[in-house]
Amino acid sequence: MNTTTNNICVVVICSNDSRIEWMPKAVDFLKSSFDRAGVESEFVSSLTHQTIGVHPSWYKLMIHRHLEWKYDYCLCWDVDLLPTNKHSVSDIINEIDKEKFYACMDTGVLFSNHQSDFIEIQGIVSKFRWNCGLLGIPKSQSLALESIYHLNNHSQKPSYEQYHLADYLYENRELVVDGNPLNNVLVQAVATSNTNHILQFALANCLHYSISDASVRSKMIQEHCFSKERIFRDTF
Repeated sequence: MNTTTNNICVVVICSNDSRIEWMPKAVDFLKSSFDRAGVESEFVSSLTHQTIGVHPSWYKLMIHRHLEWKYDYCLCWDVDLLPTNKHSVSDIINEIDKEKFYACMDTGVLFSNHQSDFIEIQGIVSKFRWNCGLLGIPKSQSLALESIYHLNNHSQKPSYEQYHLADYLYENRELVVDGNPLNNVLVQAVATSNTNHILQFALANCLHYSISDASVRSKMIQEHCFSKERIFRDTF
C-alpha cells in the first residue's frame, strides 16, 4: 500500500458481531476504498480503554490514546458512511488541515438553513452544526476531547457524543475545517426532506446510511457496496 499520507490515519470503529449482516460487506468496501486512495486505515472492533455501558461512538474522543499516539491526525469514519466514487476518499483527505478538526455540516441542519447560534433537535438545545460520522481529530486536540468523554460518557442525551462535542467545536470553530457537505450526506435526512434536496443525494461524495429502519439500512448498504465496488473495479 502507498503510505504517503502515513501521518493521517482513517479509523473505523466497527463491530465483529456476525449478526449484523451488512457490516463485513461495508468493512471490505471501505478497506478497498482507502487502499485505492493510498491512505492508511485501521478498523477497530475492540478498544483498550472501553468503559462498560458506553456506546462505541464515544471512543472517537479517545481514539489517539487507543492507537497509542501513532498518528498526527485521525479521521474517524463511520462504518455506514460509504464513498460513491473512486475519488471520494482522496477529495476528503485533500481538505484536511492537520492542525484543525475536520467535520461536515449535518445534512438536516443544512436543509433547515438555520442561522442562530442555538438549534433544537430531538428536544435538545445546543450549538449542533456538524455531523460526527466523519470527524478529523488532530493529536494536539486529543486531550481536550478526552475531557469531554470523561465528563459526559454516561449522558442521557441522544446521539451519544455529538451534542457534547458540538458545543466544544462551536466555541472553537476557528479550529474547525468545514468540509464539503457532500462528503457526508445523511440518506435519512434526504429521504424525509422535500424534493428540492434530492440533488444532494445524486451529487453526494459519500452517503451516510444512518437509517432508523434496520432492514432498509441493511439492504441499502449491501446494494451500495455491491454496485459501487463493481463499478470502481471495472473503471480503475
